[in-house]
Amino acid sequence: MRISKYVQSDMGDTYAQVKADLQEGRKVLFTGTPCQAAGLRGFMGSSPLTDRLYICDLICHSIPSPLIWEEYKRLLEREKGGKLVSVQFRSKRHGWSRANSNKGFLFTTDKTTEIQEDDRFYQLFFKVGAITRPSCSQCRFTDIHRVSDLTIADYFGIEKYSPEWFAPLGVSLILVNSPKGADFFDQCRQELLAEERPKEEALNEQKRLREPSQFPENRRLFWEDYGRFGFEYVIGKIE
Repeated sequence: MRISKYVQSDMGDTYAQVKADLQEGRKVLFTGTPCQAAGLRGFMGSSPLTDRLYICDLICHSIPSPLIWEEYKRLLEREKGGKLVSVQFRSKRHGWSRANSNKGFLFTTDKTTEIQEDDRFYQLFFKVGAITRPSCSQCRFTDIHRVSDLTIADYFGIEKYSPEWFAPLGVSLILVNSPKGADFFDQCRQELLAEERPKEEALNEQKRLREPSQFPENRRLFWEDYGRFGFEYVIGKIE
């Protein structure tokens, strides 16, 4: 739930676990991508159990290729001579801002406790833009009409609209999408520094509230090169 994770998650039997917990009388908070939230809504249908279900999604850029993620991990292990034991996406060692949102991939191996940094996966994902799942370019959930009760994201641009709210370690955006979400937010509000802001600010700064990710023209060339020459070749082209 906390810290960005730019990899495709394995849902496994999560929906069934949610339903089982609800049947046992528990309250459940589910967090995930908008399409995962929609999947859970569809799975639960009109069940009265959903009275105890809270769904929180995020403004999703897109999902990168699991194949390329595995290739990247193997490359780092070959280069560093050890097995990856921890990773952290989007560390704030560079500070929080849109400009730094594609920096700060940190990792450690079993050969040393030193925290190391490498941003080539980010370059493939954000700069080259070639490793996004094909379905993400046709995403039906990139607008302000959400299936979730709450939506969370970065409040990029806050320094333009209200500089006094800027914080070097981050400012969060919360969209309240339903009466249940409003009630849940009110229960948390005493723990937060929060202010209602015009929705136009989020629409201006968050493209994924307006349209899906668009594939670059060279996406096909990337995958052709990967198939012919391998991963080290295609990642070497961005260095």
